[in-house]
Amino acid sequence: MARRISISQYNNMVRQAVNKQKQAVNKYNQHVRNYNNKVRQAVNKYNQEVRKYNANRQKLINAFNQVRNRPVHTTVHVKTYSNLHSSTELLRYSYQQLEQEYSPDNSQDENLMLDLPLREATNSVFLYNSITGRDQDDGQGEYDLQKTVIEDLLYRTSKDLGDRWIGAIHSLNPNNPEAARHFCTSVREIFIGLIDIHAPDQHVATLPYCEYNDSGAPSRRTKVRYLLSNKSIQSDSLEIFVENDVKDLMELLYTLSSGTHGAAGKFDIPQLLKLKKRAEDAINFIGQLTV
Repeated sequence: MARRISISQYNNMVRQAVNKQKQAVNKYNQHVRNYNNKVRQAVNKYNQEVRKYNANRQKLINAFNQVRNRPVHTTVHVKTYSNLHSSTELLRYSYQQLEQEYSPDNSQDENLMLDLPLREATNSVFLYNSITGRDQDDGQGEYDLQKTVIEDLLYRTSKDLGDRWIGAIHSLNPNNPEAARHFCTSVREIFIGLIDIHAPDQHVATLPYCEYNDSGAPSRRTKVRYLLSNKSIQSDSLEIFVENDVKDLMELLYTLSSGTHGAAGKFDIPQLLKLKKRAEDAINFIGQLTV
């Protein structure tokens, strides 16, 4: 027999059903709002990154326009700065090729494929402009010469590399007439050591694509390829960019550490700061390929 209910009980049941329906609608609407908020946050973050990337890319373009508009023959050491001009331009061109190849649809690491390479190319141009007489003061001072962000990275790799870096930083004293020369000599040893530790000859030599230099050791480009393969990165453009980045840095370090050019001891604080940033970011870039 059907259960009899009163009018008040019926009305109460209706109210409960309506309340449940309202709760379900409110819950659904809350989920929609949360989802929309997440979408907006993601879009805002993406747009922020795009604006940041475009701003950094424009810095590179502006800085390189200074390079292109500056006659190389106006520098004191024509051959020296002509070589640096060429390596800087080659690095910028390599970045353009890398940028054209990049596709987020391939799940490529945007930081390694775009952000860090853009910083490398920009640092190279900024430093070239600085040492050839077109410096831009970014507001940093002598105190910033002693700041470092890669100390932990190097000490995790090798105590010797960490100690060398600390010594290199300490040498960056504007009162030290050999500041740039001492710094560049140390950085060159650190950079080569970092690559050799993470791409040892005996491991690289076992690879079927191993190329050798004149001394019979695996070439630097093969070592770069080895590092990229360990990160599961297959990109000819990135491989070429890293190789040209290393060449540009080595050209710079050789130029400023060689006593035959006589320019190493003449740098002011803004120039030393750009030299430090060029070296520090390059070491960090290679370091990111090893972790």
